[in-house]
Amino acid sequence: MPGDTEKRLPQARYALFLLFLVSVLCYVDRTIIAAVAEDIKGEMGLTDGELGFLYGTSFSVLFALFGFPIGRLSDLLPRTRLMAAGLSFWSIMTMFAGVAWSFGTLALSRIGLGLGEATANPSSHSLISQYFPRKSRGRALAVYLTGTSLGGGLGLYIGGWMVQNWSDVCGSVPIGGACEISGWRAAMLLVGAPGVILAILVSRLREPQRPNLEKGRLGDLLLREFSASVPPLTLWAISREGGSVALLKNLAWLALLAGLCTGLTIWTGDSAQWIGFGIGLYALVSWITVLKIRDRPLFYLTYGDPVFVLALAGFTMLACISLSIGFWAVPYAIRVLEMPPADAGLYMGLSVAVTAGVGAMTGGFLVDWWRKFDQRAPLWIGIVVLVGKAPFIYLMFTTSDQTLFLWVFLIQSLFGSLFAASAAVLVQELVLVRMRGTAAAAFALTILLVSLAFGPYMLGKISELSGSLGGAIMSVYALAPFCLLCLVLAARQLTGQSDAIRLARARAYGEPTA
Repeated sequence: MPGDTEKRLPQARYALFLLFLVSVLCYVDRTIIAAVAEDIKGEMGLTDGELGFLYGTSFSVLFALFGFPIGRLSDLLPRTRLMAAGLSFWSIMTMFAGVAWSFGTLALSRIGLGLGEATANPSSHSLISQYFPRKSRGRALAVYLTGTSLGGGLGLYIGGWMVQNWSDVCGSVPIGGACEISGWRAAMLLVGAPGVILAILVSRLREPQRPNLEKGRLGDLLLREFSASVPPLTLWAISREGGSVALLKNLAWLALLAGLCTGLTIWTGDSAQWIGFGIGLYALVSWITVLKIRDRPLFYLTYGDPVFVLALAGFTMLACISLSIGFWAVPYAIRVLEMPPADAGLYMGLSVAVTAGVGAMTGGFLVDWWRKFDQRAPLWIGIVVLVGKAPFIYLMFTTSDQTLFLWVFLIQSLFGSLFAASAAVLVQELVLVRMRGTAAAAFALTILLVSLAFGPYMLGKISELSGSLGGAIMSVYALAPFCLLCLVLAARQLTGQSDAIRLARARAYGEPTA
């Protein structure tokens, strides 16, 4: 009722403010490691490959692994309490990084960060959709998502400032022994603490009532959802629902991935990286297998559709390029260009904060305009980004001028954020209305898992072997021809497709006609 909506508007705005802060902290805690990476490396004697693992693989595997079931949890449990639990957990794990004593404990903190942050988006999106009426829901979600760009920039700024200035300001901190800890450790403790307090406030938010909420068999429902993607529960789910043939195929995938990752471990010596990567890939394969068993129409419009698969491969490689450069650019500026950490954090953080929001909005308007003339517009925009970034990436990592580096970083960051809306729009158009939430989550989590678990580590490993961080970063563009090929082939496959064709395809695999 209009009267009820007006009375609850102040509560909704307060809730949105808290959720915005959650979004900010989510990305502060996620990205701050880029600004303090050089100090961590120096203190703990880590390699560039280990830094890449800490940023990408250790975070992304658990984030993706639990992303699907936690999304389901947000439909079954009180979302405010679920998010509060996740927020407090990842904040504590961020602070744990500040007292970590080894590579292993640092990795554990990043794993915990990924697990906790998996609760943020599903719960927040669901809450905002109920707090606000349809007419203002888009603006409310935009406010929440703005926190991601602000948080990413703040993480770089705070990290850079703390590692450079902590020794000068620690004496004024009314805590005994403050000056005995290093700047990067103080930064982790500083950014983690507010999340624990915010979690208490989030837990006290009003939980909107939801119609038709499933009750009574919570344990069975949770087991069903977690068994789709979390090993070894996946073996039970596939055997029970798909039979012996499906189980044997899954075990064959397990053996193949185990053999591949064992070989890569022997070759590189980095067991943590390849064990984590292998677990992530096996979980993804298992989830796709369960999806095919449980929802054949959805499977054949996503992982069984050449357009979806080619677009997913292309955008995954494009994200791998962007995310890898996004992480390694700050250590490069500090290590190679000898930029003061506070300056690198400030100027590159500002670039991230501004371009992430502006680029996403610009990309959204661009894809809406272009689609009026060509339904393949999301794929063409991906190609524009891939080609447009290339000269700026080359200039960034060949110049010795700090000012030029910062301006070019700003431009390439803007390019890099243009394709997010295009990918999201494409996925929505490839599936039926009832499938859009799951398809979007599958697309995003697959991209995140593969690109973050592979790109940052590989660039770090190449840097170790070559002795050139700049050359290693530019080597990520070796993916460009394959990325271009996938996007072009996806565009060719998409030509002539329509909603009617997709509906007929779904019905051929069991979609109800009514």
